[in-house]
Amino acid sequence: MSSPHQLTENVKLLQKTAIIVEDKVLILKRFAGDGYRAEKWDLPGGNVEWPEVDSDKRDLHQEEIVRELQEETGISVLPNQFQTPVYMGTYFEKEKDLYTIIVGWSVRLTERPAVNISPEHSEFTWISREQLDSYDFGFAGEKEGFIRRTIEASFTH
Repeated sequence: MSSPHQLTENVKLLQKTAIIVEDKVLILKRFAGDGYRAEKWDLPGGNVEWPEVDSDKRDLHQEEIVRELQEETGISVLPNQFQTPVYMGTYFEKEKDLYTIIVGWSVRLTERPAVNISPEHSEFTWISREQLDSYDFGFAGEKEGFIRRTIEASFTH
């Protein structure tokens, strides 16, 4: 029997990170062939799904988001740079019987790093808070959407 505090086939963890440098945030455009939010702008990050992870590790979620950042952008950060989430939310997909826990992180860097995007994305850019409405994040970028709320919280964090 599984522990009540671990991810299962019906519960996933979605983590996104706003990387802030000089009052700009890094955003990535999803690949046109992506079946989910294709050609929409996004933050680096991804899903952690059961049974891919070792649930006994204390800093599991920080290690997973570090791995996602490296894979999607080529940017290396340390797990201890993720102390407190700037956003937490949930949603339920009835047709998939899937409950998603969303965690938004923020990392401030002193210098703009080189960005090497993965094949999951077609382009990247750095934008200011004022430019947020000029980019299409899909439903996740709406006023209460998790991408918008993570970005906005990161600028005030």
